[in-house]
Amino acid sequence: MHDSDRRRKLLFVLLLGISALVLAPSRRRVYLTRQSLTPSRRSAAATLLAAKDDKSYISAFGFDVRTFDIILTKFKPFLPPAPTLKRRPRSLTPRLHLSLVLYYLTSPQRQKSIALVFGLTPAAVSRSIWSGLSAMFDMMAADPDTWAIKWPTAAVMTDMAAAVRAREPLLKGVFGFVDGLNLRIYQPSNIDEQNAYYNGWLADTYCSQIASGLYTLLSDPARTPPPFALLADSAFPYGKELTGRILSRPKDNVAAKEKDGAVHLLWEAIIRQRQAAEWGMRALQGAFGRLDLRLPTHKAKRALLLSVVFSLHNFRARNVGLNQIKEVYFPQWQAARRE
Repeated sequence: MHDSDRRRKLLFVLLLGISALVLAPSRRRVYLTRQSLTPSRRSAAATLLAAKDDKSYISAFGFDVRTFDIILTKFKPFLPPAPTLKRRPRSLTPRLHLSLVLYYLTSPQRQKSIALVFGLTPAAVSRSIWSGLSAMFDMMAADPDTWAIKWPTAAVMTDMAAAVRAREPLLKGVFGFVDGLNLRIYQPSNIDEQNAYYNGWLADTYCSQIASGLYTLLSDPARTPPPFALLADSAFPYGKELTGRILSRPKDNVAAKEKDGAVHLLWEAIIRQRQAAEWGMRALQGAFGRLDLRLPTHKAKRALLLSVVFSLHNFRARNVGLNQIKEVYFPQWQAARRE
């Protein structure tokens, strides 16, 4: 009798489960299909590329037509080989593939919106972005003379310091500006990884750890000979051993104790020029809107994206211009040299 009751209860539960599945409203998955999209070679992106208009290229991809073509020539050899199956031809030409990667980096749009611009499904967009970023990283690694981020030589520091002094005569030997940049990342789903990122340390501790390589370069007289120095905001942390190598106005409670008028004049000059440090940080996010969004929690992907962005930013400053520090400081110095 007991076994019979158990069987009846089990049968009743099974019937309830089946009824729930049958009677439950069907859930429809909605997504973009290839059939509903304009083919990539006739997409909005393809039309923009064919127009070859500098302003449009810079707005959409961050580079003018000439610089875009330079990158494309270097980029093509590092793309994955085309599919061997004729029924599955490559969706993107090399030009479209490069434009997709650059559009992704310079735009804060979601991948579904990017899919509409390029005539690809979101899944194809994701695959193409990361394969393109990998190809770009390989391209940069193969040509370090073009893409490497290098510490300036003493001769370059001399020119940079002269450009700063032409605008602010009290600043002698300042060859650059430094500030911190806070980039957000998605919260890791793994609780142990969350704890690894959060340990209660103050922001100054993180800045000091991240900038340790910079401190080493500044402390080495062979790499940074006196009197060259960087200009920073008062919030940028550094130790006494870097006094004279990083110039900043101290906080008000410290500055109030200083009686030397010449020192106060120097601090005023620093305040007038420290805006350039923020220009540099904003130039990075202004040109590469992807940095305004949360970055991937996946460390390798995040490192890949940031490495490519930093190298592209330097290449853009040299070849396209549109860099506020360069446009403000260098014309005045060059005009003084011509006189």
